[in-house]
Parts: sequence; C-alpha cells; structure tokens
Amino acid sequence: METEFLDLIKTFEKTAKRLETLDTTILNFKDVVEGLRQNLDELVEMVHLEEIVELSEKGSRKIQLLNQNLDQISQTYERLLHVDEFNGEYFERLTAIEDKIMRLSDRETMDDGNQKEGQASSSYIALEDRRHVYYIETETHQLMAMDKENEDENGPIDGILAKKLVCENDTVFALHQETGDVFVLNGRIPMARHSLDATDFVVVGFNIYYLSDTKLMRFHLFTLEKEVILNHIVSFERLNHQLICQTEAKKSVFVNLNK
Repeated sequence: METEFLDLIKTFEKTAKRLETLDTTILNFKDVVEGLRQNLDELVEMVHLEEIVELSEKGSRKIQLLNQNLDQISQTYERLLHVDEFNGEYFERLTAIEDKIMRLSDRETMDDGNQKEGQASSSYIALEDRRHVYYIETETHQLMAMDKENEDENGPIDGILAKKLVCENDTVFALHQETGDVFVLNGRIPMARHSLDATDFVVVGFNIYYLSDTKLMRFHLFTLEKEVILNHIVSFERLNHQLICQTEAKKSVFVNLNK
C-alpha cells in the first residue's frame, strides 16, 4: 500500500514538472506571438509609409509637370501677345505703305502729265557719299555735285537730268528722268551708266530693282544680268528686306530681297 502511494506521489511530481514546463512553453509561445504581432504592426506601418512616400513622390512629379505646363502656357500666351502686337504694328505700317504707294502712283501720273505740259516737280532731296553731295535742281532737274573738299569741283553733272537719287553702301545712284538710265556717281564724272529704261528703282547690295514699263526687273551690277521678277506692276516701295509692289489690279505683292 505504501509502495503504491509513493508511486502516485512520484507521478504527481512528474506531472507537476511537466505542467511547469508546459506553462513555460506557453509563456514563450505568447512572447513569440506578441513579437510576431509587433513585427507585423511595424511591417504594416512600413508598407503604409512606403505607399505614402510613393504617393507623395507621384504627387510631386505631377505638380512639377503641371508647373512646367503652366510655364509653357504662360510663355505661349506671351508670344501670342507679342505676335498680336507685331501684327497690329505690321498692319499699320503696311496700310501706311500701301497708302504711300497709291500716292506715289498718283503722283507719277500727275508728274507724267506735268512733264507733257512742260512743268517740273520739286519733290527732291540731297544725298551724299564719302566726298560728294548730290542734289537735283527743282526747276531743271539738273543733277548737281558738290565736292566736300574742293569747292572748285562743284557744278552740274553734264547730261544727267535726274528723277531720283538712291544711296547704297555709301554709293549714290541717279535715275535719268528721260532715258531711264541709272548712273553710278563719283563726283561730276559718273563711274558707270546702265541702260535700263527704268521709271523707278532701288539698290539692294549689288542688285538694282527697277520698274520698266509694267515689269519689276532685277539688274546685277557685276554680272550685268537682267531678270524679270514680276509683271503688271505699276509702283513699288522698299520695306526693310522686302519690296511691296502695287499691281495694275490694285493689289499688294511682296518680294523678298534676301533671296
């Protein structure tokens, strides 16, 4: 009987030790679970932070792109304002030039009538090169030359009744009112004479653009080549790097002088 009681006691002791071990294991498992829970919370927070950072970066990129688009829109709007302002100024200048061309055309018609009646026009100016001053006498159309250094050389340039003077590259050119010849001047003795049958002309670089009958022509001062640019032209005016031509149909045509 005592032996059975002792065995029972031992069994209880073993069971108690096992329970203690089980309690310890359970406590350790709880600690592990708690650690896992904390790690999981931290992981969730990290995921949320990464999403927030990613969303923030995307938002920053979108805001930067939006700012760039706004800058481009602002620059485009400013350019449109400049273009609109330029168009307004250009239209005003074009209108003024067209009016001037019409007046020149009317004046040429009047001048032709006056010349037939033996009357002379008086709307002429003086031009100069390095050494000489040239002007047209209003009553006779006689082209005159004045030497800046020697007054004894002052006087008329024989044989030239001038209609118009033009200066280009410090060289003065004269249009003969009767023959339509263009003279390259150098004091009282012209350097060159070009038979162009011109009624009006301008000089651009080494080219003479002139009106002959109703043709706009181009004449090269070195090669002496002539070329028809436009037909049915009654007058023209130079505007910077363009010629604005008036047609017989009262329309304006532009010629680019940079070609």
